[in-house]
Amino acid sequence: MTEVLRLATAIAANLRDMKLIADLPVPFYVDNEPAIQMINSISGTKLRKTIRIRHHYIQTEMAEARVEVSHIPTALQKADVMTKPLARIQFLRARQLLAMTSPSSCLPLATEPGGV
Repeated sequence: MTEVLRLATAIAANLRDMKLIADLPVPFYVDNEPAIQMINSISGTKLRKTIRIRHHYIQTEMAEARVEVSHIPTALQKADVMTKPLARIQFLRARQLLAMTSPSSCLPLATEPGGV
């Protein structure tokens, strides 16, 4: 999660520098409520020390209003289509959320210039 957030904030910073997006927090949607609680919690057990260190970056970004972490139900998590093996119905639902079409609909038609 931390690496994805680092990449997202870097891309957002570049887009802000180019004046392509407003200076708003990067929305980060997570479907794991315990992970959100851990991000929001500074204290914890010794066992979670490594996790706290890795999530310190996220806490810093949130404190400086560069990132906004929000919960999203698993059924609406668009990223799952790219990160998890899904059953057919879940895959089709996630693909629809991404507004993706089937590969065959992306091929050029024979009647189009450059078509097969």
